[in-house]
Amino acid sequence: MAEVYLIVQQLEDALQDARRESTDARRVLRIAEEQESGLAKALRALKPDHPLVQKEAPAAKHVRPAKRKQVSNALIDRAREVVFQSEEPVTVSYVAARLDVSTSAANAALQTLRSREEIRLAGKERSPGAPSLFAAMNGGDA
Repeated sequence: MAEVYLIVQQLEDALQDARRESTDARRVLRIAEEQESGLAKALRALKPDHPLVQKEAPAAKHVRPAKRKQVSNALIDRAREVVFQSEEPVTVSYVAARLDVSTSAANAALQTLRSREEIRLAGKERSPGAPSLFAAMNGGDA
């Protein structure tokens, strides 16, 4: 029995490490994409016919335009960590309480993560009018 507990503990630790690395990798990717966009914009302003800025950009996925509250990248990162570290799907209220922010801010962060396809809607709790549940796209219940 102690061997199973030890294996479970090792798996939990490895999963948490993998989730942290995944979060870090997404953060690095987002920064690199922002830098690339800025550099391309500057090059386009100086030399619009340059071959590096003439390439077709990949078609963006259709995302419903939303009138969402602006939310900081730091809050989005913190919300992502809460969802990815949770064993079970989480509600907006749970994320808001964990981050000590308003439910409006937590919802904006979760909707941003959902639009980026980093988390998914995992259903609703089992009572009428119950809140939505969110889960990570990779791992956990995903």
